[in-house]
Amino acid sequence: MIAANGLRWILTLMFAAPALYGLWRLARPTTGLTGRVGHLLHAAMGVLMIAMAWPWGMDLAVAPQVVLFTAGALWFVAASLVWPGERSRSGAVRAAGRTPS
Repeated sequence: MIAANGLRWILTLMFAAPALYGLWRLARPTTGLTGRVGHLLHAAMGVLMIAMAWPWGMDLAVAPQVVLFTAGALWFVAASLVWPGERSRSGAVRAAGRTPS
């Protein structure tokens, strides 16, 4: 838990953005099953991160949080290995290292 009220609000807004984005992408009809799982995990983890910044978040059970964050970590690692996206691994690394012109 964080004692500074201003920092709590900053973190709440910071984690609310990806949580809301995840919910928005989850609701889109064009999102596939694997995308839905990823967006749902992002939204749930964002909500839990918000809770961790506030005193009432200390009352939440720890075990479900550990399970959710572990499942999310495993899901995203597996997804990155199984579903590489539009580029090959080496192509994605080269594209990330390129400076935009």
